[in-house]
Amino acid sequence: GTGAQSEFQAHAHMLIRDIKEIRFFDTDPEAMIKFVNNMSKTNVKLSQCNNAEEAVNGADIVVVCTACKGHVIVVDDKWVKPGMHISGLGGDCPGKTELDIATLFRGKLIVEYTPQSQIEGEIQLLSPEDVKKVVYGELWELITKQKTGREYKDEITIFDSVGFALEDYSVLRLFFELAQKYNIGQNLDLIPLIKDPKNLISALN
Repeated sequence: GTGAQSEFQAHAHMLIRDIKEIRFFDTDPEAMIKFVNNMSKTNVKLSQCNNAEEAVNGADIVVVCTACKGHVIVVDDKWVKPGMHISGLGGDCPGKTELDIATLFRGKLIVEYTPQSQIEGEIQLLSPEDVKKVVYGELWELITKQKTGREYKDEITIFDSVGFALEDYSVLRLFFELAQKYNIGQNLDLIPLIKDPKNLISALN
């Protein structure tokens, strides 16, 4: 998906990984045009795809961020190859999922907060017993190194993100404290005045 989050996701990955190419697809052609316009100044190759399978094929990192309604399969398990990382970000509410359930059993699955993910994350369709089987750990356990992330090249890793308010608050507080300490940044409206809410990154351009 190339909606309001797409450019932020792309830039975040480019900060920590040497991204050479971004292949992308959205059911809305206008959203893809918006994405290309906003990402055109980067040094990464932008490849518009005709469908989700084309975008996923051969990728090392797959970010699934759509507004799909209902329990849908945006990324078919057949497309998931050894060594792939998948971030399931979109469609977060009860009754909405994007990944093939079979994929959850193939990879090392990390969630933010298990009880919340069971309500609105990719694991919401699983029984409590299966949740215990597939959830390797929570994000804080990786950050504090209580659990290990990727352990071998061909391991499939999955992040089932739902957006956790305490996590957001912690990051915002850290940013604010650092901005004050180093006297950098500027005050901005929490809800920016932009013409197109789907083009959220335009508030920063």
